[in-house]
Amino acid sequence: MFRKDFKSKGHTQVKSSDRKKLRQQIQQIYPTLNDDILSLIIPTGKGEDFTSCKLLLSTGDEILVYSTNKIPWFFIIEDNKSKTERILPTVYLLWKCPDLLTLKFHTHKHVFNKLMNGADLMLPGLILPPGCVTLQTFRHVQRDEFCSICLDDNRYPIGIGQTTMDGDDMYMSGMKGRGIIPLHLYQDALWNIGPRTEVPYEKEQRQLFITDQEKINENIEQACAQASDNINTLNLNEEANLG
Repeated sequence: MFRKDFKSKGHTQVKSSDRKKLRQQIQQIYPTLNDDILSLIIPTGKGEDFTSCKLLLSTGDEILVYSTNKIPWFFIIEDNKSKTERILPTVYLLWKCPDLLTLKFHTHKHVFNKLMNGADLMLPGLILPPGCVTLQTFRHVQRDEFCSICLDDNRYPIGIGQTTMDGDDMYMSGMKGRGIIPLHLYQDALWNIGPRTEVPYEKEQRQLFITDQEKINENIEQACAQASDNINTLNLNEEANLG
């Protein structure tokens, strides 16, 4: 979306009343944003900088971007599926809140250049736990869902995208074909109008997807726990009989 340069129609200060409405909207869409972050991206104090800017993309589409002190925090696009406006975070906001979007995919570092050159994120390029993909692996994925894209084991996203299929279709495809269409990436034209900071790093700790190996491990742990409980029960019964 922002791979090529765009034309800017100038920055306009957002009125106080509009700031409050926008803040309420974002709170409803992203309830995990705390007050400190909200105050950073949508300041409501008198005289504090908060601007909107219309960008004319090379595709002819117009995108509205909101910034504070020349840092673009979020932008608004039309969701093709619902025909409604969607408020999406830039990478600058995702670096403040890396788990802001509930759906997140990891891919290999060498894939990044392909994404920057306009390629979609293909399903074979996804990083998953050891084991085979099952029907349960992507059970929570919806088609046209917005998601974060991360590299290797870094929990901080390098961009956001939109899924091309739901979880069942991902499984039935044999993990082949297009998985995610990138919308905004680190080092693209939207990132370029901000402070151009680098991607932070912190190891991803969450288990985002479950493979058959994960289920096997889980079943083994449950079986061991049950066996331990049974042994404890037998020991207690023996002690009671001896008493």
